[in-house]
Amino acid sequence: MLNSLETVIVVPIFIIILVVCKRAIQSGLKMTEGTSWILAICVAILAVIGIFQPSKENPSEHKMFPFILIPYAALGLSILVFRLLAFLSKCRKKSSDQFIKWSADDDPDSVKHKKKWS
Repeated sequence: MLNSLETVIVVPIFIIILVVCKRAIQSGLKMTEGTSWILAICVAILAVIGIFQPSKENPSEHKMFPFILIPYAALGLSILVFRLLAFLSKCRKKSSDQFIKWSADDDPDSVKHKKKWS
């Protein structure tokens, strides 16, 4: 059973992977709403298990199940990394746009003020 710290980490990761997979499955494979949800839930569960489960097993045991989960773990990690990069890029762009807006407000010779008075 998961303790509270693991739950706080696993649930948001599961939701992020679920939403991204659902959107990709529905738009890419042109599946119906119900079918895309079922497939997205299965992929998200396998991705979360693939990311978190192998660390809890004994490394001396050779089982086929962790080998099958490697692609799902890679999928889950790549989704998380690309979503994080997209979020950081969006925040950076928003902050640089805000800086340009502030600097144009302070500069009376800026293009913004020239258009306003022309």
